[in-house]
Amino acid sequence: MRQRNVAYEVIYLPEHAPVRVKFGMPPGLSQFSMAGAAVAQSPLSQARRAPSPLGDRVSVDDDRYVVVSAENLGLFRSDLAFDTATAADLALRGLFSERPELTGTIQVMPAAAVPHAGAP
Repeated sequence: MRQRNVAYEVIYLPEHAPVRVKFGMPPGLSQFSMAGAAVAQSPLSQARRAPSPLGDRVSVDDDRYVVVSAENLGLFRSDLAFDTATAADLALRGLFSERPELTGTIQVMPAAAVPHAGAP
């Protein structure tokens, strides 16, 4: 453990005299004055006041999952569309147990990734 002496200096700056407004400007007139000022004409100022492309709300549909042919990614059957991947996987397993010859020929995919799957 070491002991050190530390010294510091405090400098107080004199208080600035408050700004006194000699005359007031009506709000209606001041908006025209600000709009024509050089700062308002700068590209940065215009970019900040421009409408944002992110202002519009975006909605995303819920994911849906479909059973498709592994060969061409076409819908295997239109009634095999599900709201969850788990439900689609269970249906796929059920198809494999009923018809083992389908193993390797069909699979589950998100409906958004399947061309022309649409909303069944």
